[in-house]
Amino acid sequence: MLAKFFVFVTLPSCIYTRFVLRPIGIEFKSQGSRKDGCSFRLRHYKIGDTWHPELYPFGIQRCVLCSCIKDSKRQGSYGKLACQSTRHRCPRSACTNPIYKPNQCCPTCPPEFVSLMHESRSTASSARPAGIARAHFTLVKTALHISIRYEGDQKPKLLTLLGPKGNILQELNVNRRAMNGTKICFLWSNMDSTQIAHLNDGKVTATLRFRRRFLGMLTGEVKPHKDYSEEAFEGLLQADDKSNAHMGALTSFTLSRKGKTLHIKIHNSPFTHVDSKAVSATLQFTKTTVNGPAQVFQTVSVTSLQENGGQAKATWENPSDHNLKLLARGLLTVTLLVTAGGNSVGMSGPIVVKSSCNTIYAALAGREGARPTITGASGYISFDVTSEGKVNYKVILSGLMQPVSEINLEMSRKRVVKRISRAINPTSDSTAEVTGVWARPSAAAICALFNSAITVVVRTALYNRGELRGFVRQLPYGGPHLTYHETPRLLSGNAVVPSSQTGASGLAWFSLDRQCNLYYHLLLIGVQREGKNSVTADLEGFAIAGEEPLTYEKQKHALSTFDSDMISGSIRDLSTDFIYNTLQGKVYVQVSSTDNPHGELRTQLLVSDGEQCRQKLPPQKTDFTIEGSCVENGERYFNGEVWSPSHDPICTTCSCKDATVSCFPVVCLPLNCSEQLIMMPERCCPVCPVLESEAIRTYDEGSTPTDAGCFVEQGKKFYPSGAVWHPYASPFGYMKCTVCTCKAETNEITWNNIQCPRLDCPKPFKMHPSDCCAQCPVEDAKKAIEPPSKVCKFGQNTYPNNARWTPYLPPFGVIKCVTCQCQNGRSSCSTVTCPAGHCKTSLDSLSKSCCVPCSGESP
Repeated sequence: MLAKFFVFVTLPSCIYTRFVLRPIGIEFKSQGSRKDGCSFRLRHYKIGDTWHPELYPFGIQRCVLCSCIKDSKRQGSYGKLACQSTRHRCPRSACTNPIYKPNQCCPTCPPEFVSLMHESRSTASSARPAGIARAHFTLVKTALHISIRYEGDQKPKLLTLLGPKGNILQELNVNRRAMNGTKICFLWSNMDSTQIAHLNDGKVTATLRFRRRFLGMLTGEVKPHKDYSEEAFEGLLQADDKSNAHMGALTSFTLSRKGKTLHIKIHNSPFTHVDSKAVSATLQFTKTTVNGPAQVFQTVSVTSLQENGGQAKATWENPSDHNLKLLARGLLTVTLLVTAGGNSVGMSGPIVVKSSCNTIYAALAGREGARPTITGASGYISFDVTSEGKVNYKVILSGLMQPVSEINLEMSRKRVVKRISRAINPTSDSTAEVTGVWARPSAAAICALFNSAITVVVRTALYNRGELRGFVRQLPYGGPHLTYHETPRLLSGNAVVPSSQTGASGLAWFSLDRQCNLYYHLLLIGVQREGKNSVTADLEGFAIAGEEPLTYEKQKHALSTFDSDMISGSIRDLSTDFIYNTLQGKVYVQVSSTDNPHGELRTQLLVSDGEQCRQKLPPQKTDFTIEGSCVENGERYFNGEVWSPSHDPICTTCSCKDATVSCFPVVCLPLNCSEQLIMMPERCCPVCPVLESEAIRTYDEGSTPTDAGCFVEQGKKFYPSGAVWHPYASPFGYMKCTVCTCKAETNEITWNNIQCPRLDCPKPFKMHPSDCCAQCPVEDAKKAIEPPSKVCKFGQNTYPNNARWTPYLPPFGVIKCVTCQCQNGRSSCSTVTCPAGHCKTSLDSLSKSCCVPCSGESP
């Protein structure tokens, strides 16, 4: 009797070119009654056989592995069928844009190529040698990303790529934006199929020419080299004798995951001193010294070295910790000694961290976590490894609703290799930024940065296991307009109006050229694209954060529909108004999908290179008259707007009402304090400080405070936001002449020394011996002012009757388009109405005014 079995698969997505299979993990009984195996469809398998099932009409499922195992519940040699997904076994990809090839389960990185560029024998004897260079190529679809490291004292001018018959395939000029020290970056877009075939077959030659033509050129064959981007260290070796300057070698180094073996790959030019004699070669390692002879402390044999040029491999087994430290700091020199018939040629060069045009980064998203989160936050971290082994890093977080407890770099088994920061409080716009230098990373850590073995985890107060998580990867050079070295804009769900609680995030790079063409590159992480969920990106002109629906006609430019995690392109012929709004930060990019048609991710479009574009635009119109508006000190304010004047921004508030400016001082309420009143530099009215013991809040062991405030790890102290206190210093007691504050805007602790006021009374006195300042005696206690009864409590502030203010609302900051007023003890707020032709600014705009011209005109 035949037994039934089922295999569940997910049909292919309408935008994917590969199949997405769910883990099966279901055991099936054998279809046949035979005792010696299993039957799957029309085939019979013996116990112990494994295979990839073939499902009509999808074909062979490479990510599903079936096996015929013995059924322990039945007597005899009956088999049963077990199938499971193998996609989770795929190694983590170090590249941003992996390729899914037919008949393969795991994605692979795009093909890579390397060329050792050296002088020809005819020009190498010149008085001024041209040097040596290494070119690294990455082919992504039809674009060739090129990274060149040049060692020499000449100025490169032109890179030429030649075909198998010496025909010119492409010429790329070296411009100033493409060259950074010894590093030169190129991008060859839109290669045709014939050119790609020549490249894959190793039939392309690279030539680097210089500004002075008589110097000759550097030439080398472009050969495939798998995963060269993952190799962390390299050495360009030049002949020690100038008569052999046409000979050279490229050595690359990477450390095994366990750190026990240093793998070495060698690319060498043809050796002209061999003459068909037996060749022996060794690698000699010395410590780099400025003066004095270098002592060889390690020798590694090299086998299969090709005299006509080619590739070879070698290994350095069990390098000591000291030697690995020298490697990480760039203090090792390697010499390739090639001997043939008693004639030896040495080629030497320092070993340094590989110089590349790729950007090492990690995009952080909640869905990437060990326990996925959907908080709408996003993050980004970039790494820049110097030749001396120092790592400069920059972290940007967006959409945070909770303080960050720590940011860690972790390797396998959650081993922390670097703690970047602790206790970060987001700013008023829910963002945070951390920059620093990792001064002494190990060689293993540097290798892990290049081969994607490091995970970045951001832990917050509510998510101890990590609210955001991402894997370190590399992004190829994107051309002079998109180098990716600039900090990207973060796409987050909390920037959508209304906010989108999603575990996805994204990165966006933008650039404007001289002709005002907009270049863009978007990278998404964690966006679900299964089934029929199509994902698109749009530019929204004149967008206002925090307002929905919009009351004006919105300009919109569709960027593209995502067919993968990345899109790139450019927009030309933008209108002048749209460009002006782009330069002023009034344009947003929003990512929407079928599942989230109102937006899943959003960010503000900002460009840092728009000055050349601005100079070519016609001047903006600035003359306009608005009914009911006011002009004060050259600034225009709209009817109903409230502001703090520049001459007294702390103790005076002004408002515009029917073209009339009214300014009034801030009214300070009398306070009944146990401690002496003090004045704070950033406040108009005195405040009541408390002793530190009264300001500290306690919480249960093992829990973390969720209220806004300042947390001190040492001593587990927590102070509420806005608290003011006298600190306690053992053994001296309370410091009454010092006051500490937990700032409400940043949740950071600041301290100030109290400045005692100048007293005019003849007999000042201290009410308590421990007071810091003396005070004048009160002649008549009955003159004390009774606290008014018609005050208004708004948030954490108290306002007197008839006071007007602009509210502060975390995490958005000051709400410029809302005005509040205290009337007989009740607070009433109203929205500022912008006149015709004007729109409200975004919450994160730098403009001091609420209303700005919708056409991009600035008042």
